[in-house]
Amino acid sequence: MPLKWSIRIPSHASSAISRKLKPAVEKATKMAMPRVAALIIDHASSEADRRLNTMAAEFKAALHQPDAITVTDTGIEIRLTTQLARSLELGGSSFDIKAKMLTHAKHFSKDGAPYIDVPFQHAASAGASRMSALPPAVRAAMTHAVATAKATAIKAGASKSEAAAQTVRLKQRTPGKVFERTLVVGGKTLTTRVAHKRGIHDDLIRTAVAGAGRAVTKHSTIRRISSKSSPTSWWHPGFKGVGIFKAVMPQVRKDVEAIIRDSFKSVGLAVRFK
Repeated sequence: MPLKWSIRIPSHASSAISRKLKPAVEKATKMAMPRVAALIIDHASSEADRRLNTMAAEFKAALHQPDAITVTDTGIEIRLTTQLARSLELGGSSFDIKAKMLTHAKHFSKDGAPYIDVPFQHAASAGASRMSALPPAVRAAMTHAVATAKATAIKAGASKSEAAAQTVRLKQRTPGKVFERTLVVGGKTLTTRVAHKRGIHDDLIRTAVAGAGRAVTKHSTIRRISSKSSPTSWWHPGFKGVGIFKAVMPQVRKDVEAIIRDSFKSVGLAVRFK
């Protein structure tokens, strides 16, 4: 509970009196609930907008679910009913995504094993888009390969437009990247060594798509997920929770305490906050 309290009951009160207090406590909590919930939701929503960007809407939707924020006789309880909202708040552990992705595979190898080809887009130059840019050496090699392919196609009788529109694959093999990857497991941060089988731009494919006035070129690479993929590949790194309520509750504590105190006082009870 982000905020707890206890009800002050005189030590000399009989058990009969204590039992009669139950309806009063229920009335006080019912009276406080809407105001407390609205206050917390308002601040948590603002904090979500600030911290979560595009995921804020999902988090705020969970806040508005029934019983997301409740007032009991001993404190405030917060329940995020969706897995996504809980993960955003508390964090999510890293996990191997290969098995889950392969359950959606539509292609199978000769021995019946499922596989998925995942395309990655690359920008031709830095700043052209948010995609990773091709290194100058790779870009130069692709330019040479495209020129050679065009010349060969034209020599074989293709028109200039046909030659320019063909798909060109840059067949090169470079060492894969070796690096340390940080994973979040059980709330703890762990580091593991990863070695890619090939360079990130190996087998680069250049395609030309007809556009307004001129062809638009795209560069991509394809990487395959299968049962033969490295055990260390295709892992979601996990993430730490944003801790919306950890930030919000200190901000609203005084106001929440005032609401709780007034609600219980209206039924003749006093509370002590912990």
